[in-house]
Amino acid sequence: NEELLTINAELEAKNGELATANDDLRNVVNSTKIPTLFLDRALRVKRFTSEATRIANLIATDVGRAITDITLRVTYPALRHDVEEVLATLVFKEAQVASADGATYTVRIHPYRTTQNTIDGVVITFSDVTLLRRAEEALAARIHEGVLARVLDRWPGLVYVHDLVLERDVYRNGAAATWLRTATAAGGAEPARFDALYQPERPTANGGWRARQLGLGDGDVLTRRVRLRGADATTATFRATESVLARTPAGQPTQVLVVLDQPGVDGG
Repeated sequence: NEELLTINAELEAKNGELATANDDLRNVVNSTKIPTLFLDRALRVKRFTSEATRIANLIATDVGRAITDITLRVTYPALRHDVEEVLATLVFKEAQVASADGATYTVRIHPYRTTQNTIDGVVITFSDVTLLRRAEEALAARIHEGVLARVLDRWPGLVYVHDLVLERDVYRNGAAATWLRTATAAGGAEPARFDALYQPERPTANGGWRARQLGLGDGDVLTRRVRLRGADATTATFRATESVLARTPAGQPTQVLVVLDQPGVDGG
């Protein structure tokens, strides 16, 4: 009896140490705020962090279910293939996926090694890199805009970029800036929109300039003739070529590039 009591006491102590270690591990993993999934070799969920519910519709009773049977909130059709590849090669794999709300995640899949150095599944982490990706895109756009501006500044025609969200021009080449200054020299402050110099258009079936721009698809170009106010109450007729330069992730146009080539000048 004394020996049994001693063994039971040792087992209780070991169980207490194990429970404490599990609690420590769970708190450490959850404190990282990184969505993490632990899968066995059959792709069944063994454990997941609280943050993983941002990636998949997971609840406590999902432990033991195959991850392929659980709805993911990210687009990752190659998940099974990548997990099986990591299990076969024991080489970690990295991919980038997007969620429906526009977030971007870097996914890393590592083999799960036990203390006996056997492979018992994989560990999958999802790092939110949305802000980094947007910063990279913004930098690339700035570089692109700089190159584009240097080319357009040498263009003989009038060129400007109108922002549909800000309701103002965000770029005018030298020729457009000069025309605007000349046309408004006697009329006060320069308008925020270059098309303020446009003479009234005839009514159109599709609802006017802005409606036409919003209807342009990727790569679509709209060409039409416009009459533009110049200096001393003169007007000039231009051929305007308009195209969508930038869109939101949902496809809504945000910036329009307009090129005005001058085929002739009208009287005042």
